[in-house]
Amino acid sequence: MTYAVWFERPTPLEGNDAGLRDWLRVFTDHFMKQVPADQQAAIIHAVEEELRPELFRDRVWYADYRRLRIAAVRPAQ
Repeated sequence: MTYAVWFERPTPLEGNDAGLRDWLRVFTDHFMKQVPADQQAAIIHAVEEELRPELFRDRVWYADYRRLRIAAVRPAQ
């Protein structure tokens, strides 16, 4: 028997207004090192403005995670 389900799992980010900004700093650190320091804040601000209508609710940022849960059973040999 096999089982697979895909579901949305919106996850609140800590930090209220700074939640997405903090998340981006952690998870884009490797890429942002390639960007001049004076441009990093502008990039993060642009991302926040683009995502605000969809991912910022009640003063909390949400990561729009999705999960794929799979269970499989190996046939007897």
